[in-house]
Amino acid sequence: AYSLGETYRLTVEAVRDYYQALAPGGVLVLTRWLQLPPSEEARAWATAVAALEEMGVAQPAAQVAALRSLNTATILIRRGAWTADELAAIRRFAEARRFDLIALPGLEAEEANRFQVLPGNEYYHAFAAILDPARRAAWMHAARFDARPARDDRPFFFHFFRWQQVPSTLAMWGRTWQPFGGGGYLVVLALLPAAALAAAALVLLPWAAAPGARRPPLRLLAGFALLGFGFIGTEIALVQRFILLLGTPTHALVVVLVVLLATSGAGSVLTGRLTARQAAVMPALALVVASLAAALPWLVESALALPLILRIAVAALAIAPPGLLMGMPFALALRAAAARDAGVVAWAWAANGAASVVGALGATIVALSWGLSGVLLLSALAYGGAALAFGTSLAVPGSRAGPAFMARP
Repeated sequence: AYSLGETYRLTVEAVRDYYQALAPGGVLVLTRWLQLPPSEEARAWATAVAALEEMGVAQPAAQVAALRSLNTATILIRRGAWTADELAAIRRFAEARRFDLIALPGLEAEEANRFQVLPGNEYYHAFAAILDPARRAAWMHAARFDARPARDDRPFFFHFFRWQQVPSTLAMWGRTWQPFGGGGYLVVLALLPAAALAAAALVLLPWAAAPGARRPPLRLLAGFALLGFGFIGTEIALVQRFILLLGTPTHALVVVLVVLLATSGAGSVLTGRLTARQAAVMPALALVVASLAAALPWLVESALALPLILRIAVAALAIAPPGLLMGMPFALALRAAAARDAGVVAWAWAANGAASVVGALGATIVALSWGLSGVLLLSALAYGGAALAFGTSLAVPGSRAGPAFMARP
């Protein structure tokens, strides 16, 4: 679970903010646990280097240093290049306390790995490769753990999983209480097909056993399932994104759930007054959710310095418009289906609820792999797919045309 949690304090954007708060000559210090092969400390180093490069620092190597004890690595980031006196002071400090230097301007390989000797001088070579743009991509590709910099869109600093780790992680299962590097992720991966099979069994097996006249078209079930995927994916992405703005998961969860449920409920009520353009609701919602992927990073960054009460207001105002639209499709589709066959209501709820459970696991995996923007874009695709599944069935009340998805061959 630790590897699946958000850590906005250790992203590229966070390090940029820390750096910009330094006075000229000020030093930012990051200390992380040592792992072998390098993972946590390598990601912290890569994050620091990426932050400097993105701020336009021409020579990041002149402004960073790193040293290690037996258990931890400490990274130093100076605002401005190190002076000769400062470099000499770092060397004296490390020598006196028997800390091994990992990275320092002018450091040679034989000067590292002197006190806490490890085979291969791996930390020195890893940090040097990450610092060198010409070698960085090759090292990242060959590394056993994923050490790419964490970002606000993918703030999972402790998620190092790579598929080649699976055999070693499984080999440790049962021998340690916390298999490092992928145990939590493998649990989520295992739960996803289990949940999908359970959902399919609970919905499709009764569907297959139902008499033909009482069996709704699969297109109808797919539409309601896609609505469930879209809603839960958007909800999870909003909660995770607003953790940064509101400061804690509790604040984010409360604000998102209260506003989203209130506005989606209002949207459901308002569908009773829609007499035209009902079929445009889902395509419009898909566009709105997709736009959140681009708009939310800017909005959160712009509002971070505000007092908490104003940040809550900003979050609520950002959630309310999509929330209002998110409450409409299910109510519209359910009303259109029930007008033709009241027995469809139970099937609609079953498909939608089952998809929401599966979608929660899927959204977690997508967020870890492709970021929160990826979750929002896939949610938008789900709403677009629902629009295609329902087609023109969301007819204006009073229309003589029956729901298209209820038509049978």
